[in-house]
Amino acid sequence: APSVALGDTGIRLKGSVGTGFKSPSLDQLYHDYPSFFFFANPNLKPETSTGYDVGADWTPFDGFTAGATWFRNDIKNLIATDPVTFSTDINIGKARTQGVELFAAWAATQTLNLRADYTYTDAIDGTTGLELLRRPRNKASLNAGWRFLPQAGLDATLLYVGPWIDGSRDFSVPRLKTDGYVTMDLAAHYDLDARFTLFARASNLFDETYENPVGFLGPERAFYAGVQAKL
Repeated sequence: APSVALGDTGIRLKGSVGTGFKSPSLDQLYHDYPSFFFFANPNLKPETSTGYDVGADWTPFDGFTAGATWFRNDIKNLIATDPVTFSTDINIGKARTQGVELFAAWAATQTLNLRADYTYTDAIDGTTGLELLRRPRNKASLNAGWRFLPQAGLDATLLYVGPWIDGSRDFSVPRLKTDGYVTMDLAAHYDLDARFTLFARASNLFDETYENPVGFLGPERAFYAGVQAKL
């Protein structure tokens, strides 16, 4: 994973090459769901992959950094739902994912930090040429962290997930295009002392209704509060 700074331009070039390994889960190997006509496959092989990425980060002034990265992953024995029977997981001979990641991070003040991220992913079954299931092409997020008191802060995250290809819950409809969705999370904390912190957070603040994957409803708006202790 080499990187090189281009003098005092604030630009750093970077790249990496790596291999990956992912074993099938015990659930995928041995747990049947007969009520959904979905069954384990004890013959699943591990996934293996080779990944590449190249990119650059730019820091034009203190407190601000932006970057762009192109990535590609070539995968063998990808574990995915059987596109013919939709009743079990199988190994796909080969698959490819590639895309671009962009980000910008700004320390606007000593107490306010902002960050934006965007990822475009093109995921293709190398055997059929079809888009892989459950891989959104577009994802983006905005995050703001504000420490309005030395002992207290707020954090907000807005997440956008674009449409993707999926199957209905029982895969009677094998390929359909989903709707994207947007969620908002908000969190706050207050340090009582060096050991105890009060916290509160709201998940899915706008109560967005979405399914990810299709057939499984995402969590509704929820609120949490409590105390954390460092012993």
